[in-house]
Amino acid sequence: MTWRPYGPAVLLRGSCLTLLPALAASGWRWHAAVGDPPYGLDFLGHAWDRGDGCVAHDPATWRALASCGLPGAHALMMHHGTTYHRMASAMEAAGFVPRHLIPWLYATGRCQAQRVMEP
Repeated sequence: MTWRPYGPAVLLRGSCLTLLPALAASGWRWHAAVGDPPYGLDFLGHAWDRGDGCVAHDPATWRALASCGLPGAHALMMHHGTTYHRMASAMEAAGFVPRHLIPWLYATGRCQAQRVMEP
């Protein structure tokens, strides 16, 4: 685990499965959490991104995060559009209340000219 002060915030680097229980035991609490957990897309065969064992799709991960949160705390998590519903369901099962969805929109390639005004 790495602790790094960043202005008034602290950045933590490590596995949430080991960080969160240690933080909860020490009495550490948060007002807001921002993260980009694995998407569960089996990207390049990495074990941390397997669809069947993705930590972002496990309600236990989000219960651990919620155990460190203050009442009314918010979590903003990024996720891929094809597996977002799995993470959202896991977060809701852990007790988080969904507020808003901020879509992650992107385009690849170059725009091609099209004649849209022709009949």
